[in-house]
Amino acid sequence: MKIANAFSLNMLEKFPAVVKIEEVSEEWIKEKNFIFQSYVGHPSTAELLSARLGKKIEFNRATLKLREGDQILVAQLMGLRKEFKELTKEEIENYPIKYFLVTVEKKEVENEWDVINVNSNSNRNAFCNNFILDFNEIKKGGKNENKMFDLW
Repeated sequence: MKIANAFSLNMLEKFPAVVKIEEVSEEWIKEKNFIFQSYVGHPSTAELLSARLGKKIEFNRATLKLREGDQILVAQLMGLRKEFKELTKEEIENYPIKYFLVTVEKKEVENEWDVINVNSNSNRNAFCNNFILDFNEIKKGGKNENKMFDLW
């Protein structure tokens, strides 16, 4: 399993893309007993994740490209930034981290409005609860670009 401390659209190899993002628990990650391929770009973050997950997470500031079907575990640090060596054992155990499983799904959409039409009232709530976008419309600035983000 690939692991990183951030997710960026630059990681996507091609567009259009459908990305699914699910929050997962630290316990779930530990139960899965993953072998990690690290893309964690800060030594201190790698040390913190190693301590929390009970597995060696290497510091690796490499470029990552994700294709359809790829998954990455993103560990989003939510607390104040400190060097790992400055943290006490208690601070390490309680440091706020959110984990997200990011999946690049196969795009099986007949047209851009099959994903979701966020311009209609009935779909606004669905859009907010299910973060799935057709990034092709954003990238090419298609004819519907003004409707893509007319949420409120």
